Amino acid sequence: MNPAPENVPPPWLGLIGWLPIIIYFLVKYVVIGRENMTSRQSWLLIGAVILAEVALWQYRRQFRNKKKL
Repeated sequence: MNPAPENVPPPWLGLIGWLPIIIYFLVKYVVIGRENMTSRQSWLLIGAVILAEVALWQYRRQFRNKKKL
């Protein structure tokens, strides 16, 4: 049985999962600089990465097969 087309994740979804982490390191080390970042900025950046990961997780979740009870 083939899965329904709406339950097939897009091919770019696996690669986009790394995007929040890559952006984190780019912002921390390239844009701002490690020695110029305050503790509060660091925690805000980590929080933004966590929120982005949760959003991606929610998006991936819609492609899982739903079990019928």
